[in-house]
Amino acid sequence: MYKALFVYLLSLIAGFSYGIFRRVSNQKKITGIITDLKQKYKNQTGRTTYTGIIKYNVSGREYITETSFQAASYRIGKKVVIYYNAENPSESFVRAPIVVYLFVYFLVLLGTILLLKETYIYISRG
Repeated sequence: MYKALFVYLLSLIAGFSYGIFRRVSNQKKITGIITDLKQKYKNQTGRTTYTGIIKYNVSGREYITETSFQAASYRIGKKVVIYYNAENPSESFVRAPIVVYLFVYFLVLLGTILLLKETYIYISRG
């Protein structure tokens, strides 16, 4: 039972730390373009991760935001999804890469399987 709860807790921590559950007031979606990169980390194998500087336009006005997470796949000119506050478009964030969502959903699924297994064992013992 504790394993399942631990996996659920781990998935929530991962979800919040990567911004999966993040929202802004009056949230709307728009596509932005990476215009610059900031190097954040280079590991021993030479793989570098970056945060992206993204420009997006709302009602003819240009805004700039930076990703809150790092990725090696960022390239200048790449399109990314931006979520912004319709009443204050400068309040925004970039959606996490799909692999982050898959990781969190995998942890939730694993936690569910473990919880069902533990529940079945508990019930079958009477």
